Amino acid sequence: MSQSALNDTSNSNELLMKRFNGDEKYKIKTATWNLYKDNGLMNLCFLVESEEAIAQSEDTASFFQLLNWELNLVGKTIEENHLKGGFAAKIPEAYNEELDGWLTNFYFAEHEGSENNCIEILDRRYDELLIRITGEINDVNYYDGSKPRSKVVVQAWFKKNENTLKSVY
Repeated sequence: MSQSALNDTSNSNELLMKRFNGDEKYKIKTATWNLYKDNGLMNLCFLVESEEAIAQSEDTASFFQLLNWELNLVGKTIEENHLKGGFAAKIPEAYNEELDGWLTNFYFAEHEGSENNCIEILDRRYDELLIRITGEINDVNYYDGSKPRSKVVVQAWFKKNENTLKSVY
């Protein structure tokens, strides 16, 4: 494991949502990835599914929501041997006009896309990738945009799973 990965374990195996009224934390149930060809392009798909909240704000505590976050990095030249410590990529927008499809889906009480997404591979061991993903979403209790956007952060070991496929179109 790389030194930087060893030194930064504050969010390991947790999803952190930095909201306007405080941080919420969710234990990660599963974190998976898959690289496959889809409509002539390579799709690197990441999926995070949570367990119940570790810490929630008062305004969402009654929701009892399990959340999930899917991100799809689509390109012509993504190869599995690129997926190692030091790999970094961005998915700036949730919806891609050129591809006419959604690249991200963040589900809490509603489905919405995440934006300004950054994906960093910190380490690799066989088919597992230690990944840090950050992104921004509308606040999960104020989807109308009346509150500042929330930042979402995940750092976890993602396991390769051939069933992890793009679900949003």
